[in-house]
Amino acid sequence: MKHIVVIAPGLSREKENLVTNFIKSAGYEWWHWGSESWLVVAPDSADVADLKNRIRDLLSQGQVLVLRVEIPQGGGRWASFGPKTWGEWLRANWK
Repeated sequence: MKHIVVIAPGLSREKENLVTNFIKSAGYEWWHWGSESWLVVAPDSADVADLKNRIRDLLSQGQVLVLRVEIPQGGGRWASFGPKTWGEWLRANWK
């Protein structure tokens, strides 16, 4: 599995929903608790350039950054301050 961070600053709520719905419809695991960013778990076959292009096409304007994150063996290193569900999702998916 690939761990991907998507950042798209300055989107309206409508545009954020377009990105979220695209990620959902692709069947990826995802986390989007804050505006402008998504954590995504995608199959190894997913390509970050293709993902960026597909999101860019949805938005028709603006900026998008798509980063693949390598998770070290034994699990990722992260910390959160927020709802318990944040940590639960990260423990279950960001490993």
